[in-house]
Formats: sequence, structure tokens, C-alpha cells
Amino acid sequence: MTYKLVISKPPFNVLTETNPNNLIFSSDYNTLKYFATYSNTITFTPSITNTTETVTITHNLGYPPYVESFVKDWTGAYHPIPSVSSGASTTTIIGVYVTSTTVVLRVEMVGFDGSTQYSHYFKTFLFKNSLGL
Repeated sequence: MTYKLVISKPPFNVLTETNPNNLIFSSDYNTLKYFATYSNTITFTPSITNTTETVTITHNLGYPPYVESFVKDWTGAYHPIPSVSSGASTTTIIGVYVTSTTVVLRVEMVGFDGSTQYSHYFKTFLFKNSLGL
């Protein structure tokens, strides 16, 4: 006999429901396995030309894991990255890339006057799931 854990949404019957859209959880399906959360900041004064800064998170899992990363905007809300924003003559490109040992957060700023310091605040969620990449 095989056992499983199933939680159905109201008003569906947990004993008979088979549509996954009507379930909150079912052990028949894969789920994300949480590993760690990181908070990072990149602060720098960009030049009028192209300026790029990075921060590296070391995880040493031995494979590129599934990652969700977010950057805080000027209102305090977090948005998923990659992200691109631009003004009349400026562009900010924010990205993330993953290797078998690290997660690298990257900020590239183009066209800024070089007199103002900018800070970019990140929240990164790392999961144990291997994507097979």
C-alpha cells in the first residue's frame, strides 16, 4: 500500500479529488525544497559611462540550483529580477546568474553623472532543487 499526503481546497473532497488545480498540496507532485535566504546590498557611484558591480553568494551545492531573486525599488517594494529600467539618458540593468557553487547578483548602470551613490537591496531565495542544467 502506498501512502500520500493530500490537502484539498474547500469545498473539494480530499478523498476523491484528482484535479491538481483543486488541491493545496499533494505529495504526488514535486515541490521546492528550501535551502537558504540571503539579503545583499550593492552600493556604488556609477560613472557617466558603463559601471558594473556584482556580489557573489557561495552555496557549494555542486549543481546550479533553482533561485528566486528580488530587488527593492524606491518605494520599498521588491520586484523579481532580471530587471531593466531607463530614463531619458540612463539605464539600469539588474540580473542574476547561477553556477554550481555560486549565485552572482549584478548591477549595470549606464549614463549616470558620477556624483550620486546608489544602493540596490536584494533578497535571494535558494532552493535545493536541481534543474538538471
